[in-house]
Amino acid sequence: MDNRKVFEEALLKEADLLIEQAESQAEKIIFGWFKTAFLKKYKDAFDQELEQGIVHKENINKAIDYCFDNACSAYRIMSGLTDEQKENDIKQAKMQLPSIKQTIYNILAIQKIDVIQ
Repeated sequence: MDNRKVFEEALLKEADLLIEQAESQAEKIIFGWFKTAFLKKYKDAFDQELEQGIVHKENINKAIDYCFDNACSAYRIMSGLTDEQKENDIKQAKMQLPSIKQTIYNILAIQKIDVIQ
């Protein structure tokens, strides 16, 4: 893994830690946006590769992470639920990410899209 990837992974982990430790929904949203700014390039790469019929596994995984974190920020803005309920819902949804990723791989296989390392 090159230095840039190592640095990026460290930033993503730090963003997760900041989100987890944030004291308010506003802080969590801001840190979430910071994280999605790094992940957006993977979503864009996934979109481009998908059109070509071949996608890299890293782009799939991080595109899903981008969508998840973007959705979490939007969910945190919503009214009608307590902050505790929002965090519990997000925690439950995060536990489903591996299953969601596997479902996406299966859909891509059905659509005859090649997934490469």
